[in-house]
Amino acid sequence: MQRPQKRGMNEKDSSLPTNMLRLKDQPTERKKHMYIVHSTFKVPEEKAAEVIEIYKNRSRRVDKAEGFIDFRLLQNAKRKGELTVQLEWHSKEHYLTWVRSQEFKEIHELEKKYPDQELASVIPEVHQYEVVAT
Repeated sequence: MQRPQKRGMNEKDSSLPTNMLRLKDQPTERKKHMYIVHSTFKVPEEKAAEVIEIYKNRSRRVDKAEGFIDFRLLQNAKRKGELTVQLEWHSKEHYLTWVRSQEFKEIHELEKKYPDQELASVIPEVHQYEVVAT
């Protein structure tokens, strides 16, 4: 009787969609030059759900930017009012091109006009990372 063979840590699960595979399973060109940006901000906990809905319904204009890989909105497990936008890019140059674009400026101008001025005035703390090992 043959036992089912276990997949090793480095083997792909082919039943997963490509975008669900771990970074180490991604093609070399994808992980080779990754750049990750975190924008963390705090809102009153009672407004966190409202902000999450805003991001769920975001314009997705950044998704079309050259070099863009992925967007995630993260919520701190203990401090529900602390949210982090995580953007993944192929390179720092791609990210900087986006930040300098007219579309980026338009999106951030719209944020300033949000009716809830408490939310509109939130200023994120931005951290930028280069992927150096996977």
